Amino acid sequence: MNIDIDEVIKDIKQKMTDPEFAKTLIKRWADRERLEENTRRAQEDRVRELAASRGYRIMHRGKGRYWLMIDKPMSLDVIRSWIDQQSK
Repeated sequence: MNIDIDEVIKDIKQKMTDPEFAKTLIKRWADRERLEENTRRAQEDRVRELAASRGYRIMHRGKGRYWLMIDKPMSLDVIRSWIDQQSK
């Protein structure tokens, strides 16, 4: 099968000036963006549920960074003790 590159380029240029084709491309791009966002949110929800089942919670801090926190109020003495235990 021979492909005429000039014909392919001509076809692409023609389609790019077609408003309906442009709308289709934009819609597909938006659908892809939505799918990626929904996938990220689903993953985040699963991790939040897992953390919650183990007594933690996750706080989103932006730019893909999160804090993992113990999900219970504690006094400073309890926190200090916990930090000392973790550093041993």
